[in-house]
Amino acid sequence: GLFTINGRRFVLEANPSASFHFVPLSDHSCDWGLRSKRSIGGSHTAEYYAQFLDDRWRYVELALIADKLVFEKYDNNVTEVMQRLNAITSYINSLYMPINIRVVLVWADVWTNSNPVDVTPNSDTTLWNFLNWRKTLLKDHPHDNAHLLTGVVFENNIVGKAFKGTMCSYDFSGGVDMEHSDQAAFVAATIAHEMGHNFGMEHDIDEVVCRCPAKSCIMSPSTGIIRPTFWSECSMRALQHSFSHGVDYCLRNSPTSVFGGARCGNGIVEAGEECDCGTPSSCINKCCNPATCQLAEAAVCASGECCDLNTCQMLPATTVCRQATNECDLPEYCDGHMEHCPADFFVQDGHKCPSHTNDFCYNGYCGSRDVQCQYIWGPTGRNAAPVCYDLNLYGSSGGNCGFLHETNRFVPCDKNNIKCGRLHCIHENEKLAFGDPSTVYTSYTGLQLRSGEDVACRVVWTKYISGQKEPDPGMVPDGAFCGQDKMCVDAKCQNRTAKVLMAPKCEPVSCNNAGICNNMGNCHCDPGYGGPSCAIPGPGGSVNSGPAIEGGVIHVGFVVFWLLLILTIAFIGISIIVKRKRDFWLHKEIWEKLKKALKIEKLLVPIRKAPPPPRPIIRTADLNLIWGDTASDALRVRSYHQPLPPSISPPVVPSTTLNLVPTKPSVIAHRNSMRPTTAPPKVPQRPRSEALQALYAEKGVEFSMNLTKQISPMYCIPPEADAVKTMRTETFRPVQAPPLPPHHNHVLAKNNASSDNRDKPLLAVKPSSVKDIAARFDPKTSQVSTKFI
Repeated sequence: GLFTINGRRFVLEANPSASFHFVPLSDHSCDWGLRSKRSIGGSHTAEYYAQFLDDRWRYVELALIADKLVFEKYDNNVTEVMQRLNAITSYINSLYMPINIRVVLVWADVWTNSNPVDVTPNSDTTLWNFLNWRKTLLKDHPHDNAHLLTGVVFENNIVGKAFKGTMCSYDFSGGVDMEHSDQAAFVAATIAHEMGHNFGMEHDIDEVVCRCPAKSCIMSPSTGIIRPTFWSECSMRALQHSFSHGVDYCLRNSPTSVFGGARCGNGIVEAGEECDCGTPSSCINKCCNPATCQLAEAAVCASGECCDLNTCQMLPATTVCRQATNECDLPEYCDGHMEHCPADFFVQDGHKCPSHTNDFCYNGYCGSRDVQCQYIWGPTGRNAAPVCYDLNLYGSSGGNCGFLHETNRFVPCDKNNIKCGRLHCIHENEKLAFGDPSTVYTSYTGLQLRSGEDVACRVVWTKYISGQKEPDPGMVPDGAFCGQDKMCVDAKCQNRTAKVLMAPKCEPVSCNNAGICNNMGNCHCDPGYGGPSCAIPGPGGSVNSGPAIEGGVIHVGFVVFWLLLILTIAFIGISIIVKRKRDFWLHKEIWEKLKKALKIEKLLVPIRKAPPPPRPIIRTADLNLIWGDTASDALRVRSYHQPLPPSISPPVVPSTTLNLVPTKPSVIAHRNSMRPTTAPPKVPQRPRSEALQALYAEKGVEFSMNLTKQISPMYCIPPEADAVKTMRTETFRPVQAPPLPPHHNHVLAKNNASSDNRDKPLLAVKPSSVKDIAARFDPKTSQVSTKFI
């Protein structure tokens, strides 16, 4: 068995004397150090491994078969052989765990009656026979890689054989290995070596270039008495190259079950287990007790991408545990409570690709044809001319809608689906950038159009294991645009709206422009936003992927609010202090200075008042009498005026003060007058009656009036020969003027006789000087006698 004591590894070996002793795996040190632990990733690794790893885990679903000779070696005991196969798998897993690869036994079988294939000492023949038989096993027991453990001794001291770079291949993903040791650890090292060839690794021939922290590494061309446990730098470089070329195409899905059911020591954490690091002899995890599959003392976790195996504690929240692989994938973060990374979430199906808006996201990948051509052919790859896709109608190697591994036949496309069949590209590279030549095949078709233009159509098809999560990389990717509101799904052009109709939707779909909708119908938010719809402050990420940033969230709106609140409180406090000490309000002082600096002035907006009532009319004759411009020494009695109805003035509204900046003349709208637009009706005149005639007859002598001539009731003025027509039509005077004083009769008669235009009023003669005016009012000097009647 394999043991670790104080950081050093030992193998428990048996002596011929039936006793046991420990053999150290390395008896010297080097510049690289024996091993170190990664700070992030949840696995023990050598220090130089980190530069070749990408923190993504791969899972190899292994099928392990024992032939009849192995069955006979263990006394025809199937249970014992199965235990042997499980122990070998545990050792293989312990060798691959440091490089982020988990090996899980998903199928095991023992050939108890006879070998279904011919197992011979010729390793090449045996390998071909086993790989052909393996194809029949795939349908009932899907797996990624298969190995045959045989008791036959191969020729030329060969203990194992496998093809290079064929991991995930339908035809060649597997190998044959010899049961050459009673110790499961040494047989496991051989199978791990051959599996390394499947990963694309070569032998460590040059010890200077392929530096190794031990005497020999796993990919050494020959084995020794010391079992290798480290991968050389050459092996890690080859593994990195293979992963970049898609050799891990079927290793990205984690297995959901393990062969033999739940049991402690199979490397899978199952119900009732807190951890499972393998068998006690292969476990190198100090955080887990391999005998009980329970956490060690003071350990919080023992596995998972979010567990720090140095301290056996959870990694802090917001630690990225799975990076996004493309524009339609989303990163996942540790939440500080769970040891495992959240499930792999991605952009919602049917959502437009962020960088290629003509195509759509589907199953975490963008359906861009150009991106897929670059993935296969390198940076110069791009989508070919549309005419190339007509070749998909023929169902040949140059164009089709799929390849059936079981029958080795190409499937032709329907006319409606030719744009979703085999992907046609053009490129400037000599070699493929994807896959291994043993698994990826190419085809070239040259077309000449009627215009004389030559068109190149290049396609690839692979023999990767069917049934894996990822589709055939040589096909048009799902989500590619193929028509109005249509996209490619499973090599068919389907309606996009109908395809994603049942998918969970985000509310709102835009995630408030602060995130993007994921496949669970929740928004994956930008840092600073949170909640299912990115509508509230939060750490970013999503409720599914975990928080994106650590600690409190700084939100611009909250910062502005609290800043304004603090400044307002501080200003009020300062204003109160200034008021008490200097007896003025600070805000008023600031406002006055601002008005002067900004030239803000008050602007009074006048409101029009109602005009005053008209002044009483003073006749010209009265003015002349006042100034003494006539020969009469008596004042004329003023004619009677009926008083006007009182005018109603609207209440005066105070002026409104506006503080305006005088930039240009303001236009001030005047209010309309509250006076009615139409004049009220005139009071009807009372007709002359007999009472009035009698009154005039009685008083006529007193006023020296001649009433012998009847006055017409239709007129309001005296006859032309007896009175001066000086009355205004708008006044309400008596119908007949009062009688004139006697001493004025001769003056008026003279004026009426000599005046040609009797309708014109007399003009007042202005005094020549102030002294003359004063002399007229002096009773001593004045020669005019004034009598008041």
